[in-house]
Amino acid sequence: MQAILVLAMCTLGSGVRLLKRDLSGYQLAKCNDGTPAAYYHDQDVRPAGDKVMIYLPDGGDCGSVGDCTRRCNADPTLCSGPKESVLEQEGGIWSSNNTENPFADHFKIFIHYCSSDSFAGTNNGSLSTGNLIFHGKHILTAVLKDLVSIFGIERAASVVLAGSGSGARAVGYNCDYVSAALRGVNPTVDVRCLADGPDFVPWWVKTDDEQCGDKDIHKLEAEKSFWGRLDD
Repeated sequence: MQAILVLAMCTLGSGVRLLKRDLSGYQLAKCNDGTPAAYYHDQDVRPAGDKVMIYLPDGGDCGSVGDCTRRCNADPTLCSGPKESVLEQEGGIWSSNNTENPFADHFKIFIHYCSSDSFAGTNNGSLSTGNLIFHGKHILTAVLKDLVSIFGIERAASVVLAGSGSGARAVGYNCDYVSAALRGVNPTVDVRCLADGPDFVPWWVKTDDEQCGDKDIHKLEAEKSFWGRLDD
């Protein structure tokens, strides 16, 4: 498996303004509610052919019709395409300070999270999903295709896939997939994966009480079926 680095993304200096690009041209890139997914990109596109950072944000997830319905009703922005045309990010990996941030000179991408499936689902809306769409994997695929088509990231020497919280779990679910996809168009690209707080705790380091009678395993398996999750 492609090596995954776990690193705290602490707050550092100044930030960036990112511009929205919607994915309406990609049929499968849909949010839970069926609206087109989108991502935000750095205004300075010059580093796109050299160094790229793709960020998967935190946002939680849900694994049942009831939980997902409550989630989307409580905060529709978690399940729908973004309305903001500009996204401002500050500090940490978004800092423009080269002395504090190793990613300051990277072409930065922020993928809006609206699929509630840690960017791993492939299930269409149906009665079994409460008519919600779980296309996180398709959204990530569409972003990669668009970045190659529009910004030419196939020329990049290095690409970092980073994420926090549920986005860090998404990095775990997709690290090898992204690496294989990018190496399919550029065999020499250096792909690294950065997971901040993924909460992946192996079952073998937990006591029987901590495992809650295999509750964690059952939850993951239920999500896999509910989302149509495709793992690395």
